[in-house]
Amino acid sequence: MTALGFYFRGLDQREANALRAVLNEIAEWHGYTAHAGPTAGQGNFAAMMIAIAAGEVALVLLPDEHFGPAIERLEQIAQEPTSEPHQNDWAASIAQALRDALGRQK
Repeated sequence: MTALGFYFRGLDQREANALRAVLNEIAEWHGYTAHAGPTAGQGNFAAMMIAIAAGEVALVLLPDEHFGPAIERLEQIAQEPTSEPHQNDWAASIAQALRDALGRQK
């Protein structure tokens, strides 16, 4: 196993640990969990970073004022009738991810 260190200017150890805990929660929400060791079954931020680098996870940067309209429109799309069940589930998933991101901003 190889280690990669991150340095966060201006954060003390307690703040860095809290940040790592939040990042691990986000990783777990996206399905990236540790498979072994003392944190097995918990979120794995390192695995999520590898997925981001590989293009498996898309990062979207939105100005604050775009969150509300984007969530609203995605929820509309998710509710539109379709010929196949769950065809618009992608829209609901993205809307939920945006709501979660908004919750972390507060």
